[in-house]
Order: sequence, then C-alpha cells, then structure tokens
Amino acid sequence: MPIELLRSLRTSTTATTAAKAAAAAKAAAAATAATTTKLAAAANTATKKAAASYLLLTLL
Repeated sequence: MPIELLRSLRTSTTATTAAKAAAAAKAAAAATAATTTKLAAAANTATKKAAASYLLLTLL
C-alpha cells in the first residue's frame, strides 16, 4: 500500500472519530440542558407549593 494512501486513511479515520466525539458531546450537552430544565421546573413547583402552604398557614 502506498504511504499516501495510508496517510489518507489515517486522516479520514481521525476526522471521523473527531466528528463522532463532537456529536456525542453535543448530545450530552443537550441531555444535560434538558435535565437542568426539568430540575429547575421541579424546584419552581416545589417553591410555589411551599409558598402556598405558608400563606395558607398564616391565614389560618
């Protein structure tokens, strides 16, 4: 096999691996963002419930 072909294959493999790693990182970032959004929504709901409970208790 000519050395140029081997170099071309190595470069192509490296680029493919880098593209796969970038796609995996992007997917992980999206999953993290979705989880963060869900956690923030849950915390917001819990805060609202706590505030409503406090208000109800102070009115009684």
